[in-house]
Amino acid sequence: MIVAETTAAVAALARAASTIPIIFVNVSDPIGNGFVASLAHDRARKLQYFFTQPFIVAEPYTKRPGVTVSLAEALCTWRGILDGQYDDLPTDAFYFSGGIAEIRANIGRSRPCGPVAS
Repeated sequence: MIVAETTAAVAALARAASTIPIIFVNVSDPIGNGFVASLAHDRARKLQYFFTQPFIVAEPYTKRPGVTVSLAEALCTWRGILDGQYDDLPTDAFYFSGGIAEIRANIGRSRPCGPVAS
């Protein structure tokens, strides 16, 4: 989900999003299962993981502190992912992270995927 606050931001997102491939496949993980394999899809997975930022309202359920990422930082990171600026970073570092500084700090750390056990 992408949220924009102004008409100009919506227009910019619409222009930029027109280059993102959108694939509907009836499998739970098309990239992980090998159905889709390309650099563009690696970037798409990074975008997907980037937008899994821990929500403050979900803290009681995930046991992870929520984070707030400014709109400017979110858009800058989003553009950087699409432009390949972060191709050298592992995809898993983007999962449940806040801004790019936290993503870089997560490199090499174990980040469990899936539901958090209570």
